[in-house]
Amino acid sequence: MSKIFDDMYSKLTERVNYKLLFLVPVILAAVMIFLIILRGIPLGIDFQGGTLIKVTLDTPIDTTILNGLRTDLESMGLEDLRIYLGRERVTGENILTIKTLTFVNKTRIFPILESHLGELSEIDIVTTYIIENIPPGFEDKLKSRLGGHVDVQFDRNTSLLRISAYELDEKQIFFILQNYLSENLTVNFEKKNFNMKVVGPTLGKAFREQGMGA
Repeated sequence: MSKIFDDMYSKLTERVNYKLLFLVPVILAAVMIFLIILRGIPLGIDFQGGTLIKVTLDTPIDTTILNGLRTDLESMGLEDLRIYLGRERVTGENILTIKTLTFVNKTRIFPILESHLGELSEIDIVTTYIIENIPPGFEDKLKSRLGGHVDVQFDRNTSLLRISAYELDEKQIFFILQNYLSENLTVNFEKKNFNMKVVGPTLGKAFREQGMGA
């Protein structure tokens, strides 16, 4: 078998000077460098800046809804718009991802997304009805226990307790409420399903400088 390959190599080197073969990768590299200088490197949202949106879906959406959403977003003139569906590996949740190099105003795009995807929320919300009288300073104690970035509201007319924050632990909330109150509670937990991140030019520049220096 080795003799066959030796013969093939000998015939190849007889027809083509092997020294010329070493020039091929050098020529290709030079062409690539020339094209990069001429056109530049195509940079994504992390380098150029733009908007990244992720929506958690209860169920997968069909092609008709997805195409309708794409049409409405394209009518906004979003640059390099990319929309794709995926699944979160750990939780198995259906995730719709939207990327664009355009810096999008949330108040402008939010109604369009809700018209196709349903109600969206960027905070976790916990609600429960409390029958018995709550202890004095209950709201302040609850807010202190959960952290400063938590909003706690209690409507004494309807006995509705509403707790909201960007990140809440359902089990922790239930444990704290049971610890403060003696009654059995039915807790309704609404997890946020909308996240929007804007990458500014400064951050994009930093990413680019780090990438070039690596």
